[in-house]
Amino acid sequence: MEKPNTRLYDKNNGLDYVLVGDYYFPALILAENSRPVGRWGRMYKRYLKEHHPTRYQALLLSGRLNTYLADTDTQAEEQLELAALAESASNHPIAQSLKDAYGKAIDAERVTDIQEIAGHGVAARVDGRQVLAGNAAYLEDAGLQPETPHAIGTAVHLAVDGVYAGYILIADAVKPDAAQAVQAFRKAGVSTVAMLTGDSESAAKAVGDALQLDEVHAKCLPADKVKFMQEYRTRLSKGRTLVFVGDGMNDAPVLAQSDVGVAMGGLGSDAAIAAADLVILDDKPSKLGLAIHIAKKTMGIARQNIVFALGVKAIVLVLGALGLAHIGAAVFADVGVSVIAILNSTRAMRTKVK
Repeated sequence: MEKPNTRLYDKNNGLDYVLVGDYYFPALILAENSRPVGRWGRMYKRYLKEHHPTRYQALLLSGRLNTYLADTDTQAEEQLELAALAESASNHPIAQSLKDAYGKAIDAERVTDIQEIAGHGVAARVDGRQVLAGNAAYLEDAGLQPETPHAIGTAVHLAVDGVYAGYILIADAVKPDAAQAVQAFRKAGVSTVAMLTGDSESAAKAVGDALQLDEVHAKCLPADKVKFMQEYRTRLSKGRTLVFVGDGMNDAPVLAQSDVGVAMGGLGSDAAIAAADLVILDDKPSKLGLAIHIAKKTMGIARQNIVFALGVKAIVLVLGALGLAHIGAAVFADVGVSVIAILNSTRAMRTKVK
């Protein structure tokens, strides 16, 4: 009788098995040195368990899981550091997200030759290494082939010294009051609520569906946003107003061309704030709905005051011509009407969105 093999290799899972009695058991190898695994390694561990359980089990049973996760954590931390330092001079929301995720003080002396290309990304030297951080088109223009992310989000692709290093995926978190803002726009009579963004199609669609927007345009460069604004202007009915809300340097040209430009005071760039007509200091888009409501009520009060003042003066004028009005009526038509109009105007200060 032929003697069975005491050791087998399974190509499906990459494990070795040893014969113990009548059964084959995985040849488990315990890691000799256990390296600490940081937050990115722990996140990747959860990702492997949920999406690649076979690979996770293979690494676990082979004793290589801890080393693999520790190496992944180190690599991710290094890439995040390079991206955060390269983006350190930018006030774009994506750059701010990278700096927040990095969570450490930025050493500006480590970064030189920073060049920011609107709508694409940045180039900088970090510790003497040439770093490119931006969208896929930016790295393709540099002769590289960035990977295509499979998850929904905005990808910041990274290249170091001319070699593609991977990408950092940033999930788009909708502001808590964004849905409330869209509802306020609808109530105020806004006919079309559209989004112009430089994010990917998948990320833009997810936000558009969540907020039930009328139109969504993704992968927009600054020139594309200007083009869309010109198209919206041609479609605009007489007497309607074109409003644009933006916070980045890329939005400044569109803010300047719109009838009313609105910038965010907290996250907004200096260029966007300078080009805007209205600045929301606490970065809550729902405040724009309140602003529209206040503006409409203010215009209504102004019309009331004009009609009331002209009406009273006309009546007093007619009565005076007929000899039926005395000096008291003339004083009321002047001073009295002004006082009443001022008191009526204070109603605008008590405006709230219902």
